[in-house]
Amino acid sequence: MGASASSSAGRSKPPPPPPCSSSGVAVSTSRGYHLFEIRNHSRIKSMTPLGRGETAEAADYAAVYLDYVIDSYPPKSVTAYFLLRLVDKVSNDLMDPPPDDDVRAAAVHEFSAGQNSWGYYAFWKKDELESSGRIVDDVLTIRCDVGVVGRYATAKTDAAAAAASVASSVHVPPADLGHQLGALRSRAVGADVTFQVGAGSGARRFGAHRCVLAARSPVFEAELYGPMVERDAGRVIRIDDMDPQVFDALLDFMYTDALPGMRKRDAVAMSQQLLVAADRYDLKRLRLLCEHELCKHVNKGTVASMLALVEQQRPSCQGLKKACFEYLRKTPKVLREIMATEAFDHLVNELLLSNKLAIRE
Repeated sequence: MGASASSSAGRSKPPPPPPCSSSGVAVSTSRGYHLFEIRNHSRIKSMTPLGRGETAEAADYAAVYLDYVIDSYPPKSVTAYFLLRLVDKVSNDLMDPPPDDDVRAAAVHEFSAGQNSWGYYAFWKKDELESSGRIVDDVLTIRCDVGVVGRYATAKTDAAAAAASVASSVHVPPADLGHQLGALRSRAVGADVTFQVGAGSGARRFGAHRCVLAARSPVFEAELYGPMVERDAGRVIRIDDMDPQVFDALLDFMYTDALPGMRKRDAVAMSQQLLVAADRYDLKRLRLLCEHELCKHVNKGTVASMLALVEQQRPSCQGLKKACFEYLRKTPKVLREIMATEAFDHLVNELLLSNKLAIRE
C-alpha cells in the first residue's frame, strides 16, 4: 500500500487520491496530525547513537516508529495511513501542511494487537539531517499526518457521523424543570391557593399554585377553575379525610414528577395512602409509581392489606393484584392463614374465582 524512502535522492510521494466516483459509498476516515518535538537533539543522539539497531546500516539513519495504543477490549485492529515529514519552525509551516517535496514517508498499515508498532529504521541519513537546516535551536520537529480508516459506509451515514461529532462539542444538561418547580413550591413564591388538610389539632395548611395543580390533575382543574371559582376565590379549601403528610407528598409529586423520599418502615403505608390519593385526583403516573413500589414489598405481613387495597381501588391496581396472586400461589400456607380470617372471606372468594390459585396439602 505504501513505500519508504531508501535514500536521500529518491523520495516517495504520498499516494494519489482515488478517482471521483458517482457511487454513494464512501470510506469513513478520522484525520489529524501530531508534531513530535525532539528537544536537546544533540544530547539524545549521543546517548543512543545506534538507535534500535535492526541492521548494521541502521546506525547511519534516524529511525521513526509509530505505536498503536489499544484502549478497547477485545482489541480492535485499525487501518491507518500516514505521512511523515520534517518541519521548520522558522518557515512557519507547523500548522499548514508543508509541500509534498518534504514528505519523507507515506504508507498504509494495519495495526493490531499482534503488530502494534511499525515504522522506518532508515527514515533519514543522520549526516544529511544535520546539514538539512531542519534542526533549529537543537530541536527536531517531525509532523505526522494520520488518517484512521473506518468501515465502508454510505455518504449519508458519514455526513451524519460528522454532524454528530460537531454537535458533541456542545454539552446540553438534562432537563431540570422538576427541581425548579420543587424549589418554587418550597419558597411559596406566587402561591395563590391554600389547602387545609386533616382534622382537629393535626390539620396543616399548604400553599400552592393553581396553574400547576390544574395542569397536573383534571380534578384540580375542575375544582380550581370551575364555574364557582370567582365566588370562592379567596376561600381556604378544606380536605378533612386525608393525612397532611400524604397531601404533602402528593404536592411534591405534582411539582417534581417524582416520588418523595420515604423512610423504609413507612414505605408501604405511605405508598398505599398515596395510591388512594392518586386515584382521587386522577394522577395516573403517581398511581403506577405507588403500585410499583408496593409490588416490591409483597410478603406475609403485607399481602392481606394490599389485597384489601386492590378490592377498594378496583378496577385499578391490576399489577399489584397479580403480584399478590403470584405470591400466594407460591406460599399456600400464607393463603390458608388469610382464608381463616373472617374479614377476608370475600377476598378469598375473589381469589378462588380468579382460578389463579392452587392450594395443596
